[in-house]
Amino acid sequence: MEAAIKTVVSVFLKSSKGKENLGGKEFQSLVKNQLKNILTGSEDNEAVKNMRQQLDNNQDGKVGFQEYMNLIGYLAQAPAYYSFFQELGRISQCFSKLFTLFSLSTFSLAQQ
Repeated sequence: MEAAIKTVVSVFLKSSKGKENLGGKEFQSLVKNQLKNILTGSEDNEAVKNMRQQLDNNQDGKVGFQEYMNLIGYLAQAPAYYSFFQELGRISQCFSKLFTLFSLSTFSLAQQ
């Protein structure tokens, strides 16, 4: 678990070039390079911009570390939601719930 935490932090620091926030270009790069196997739609610049805006709680135009961690938390919870709704035979309801959380209707989770 320690290695995973170090990775999450180091990805943010590397992507932000040591700054406190990820600007638009840095966030685009992070999503395209680090999340392409998890999020389908990561190549769509407009979709990534919309996701950045949804994560930007303080509306400063950047994604801070806490906002980044909100995304990580969302992605970490996604498989549990998927499994729960799969057992109920309601996969579309699962995706609806997940994307409502972040208003990320242009993205879907890649099935592993």
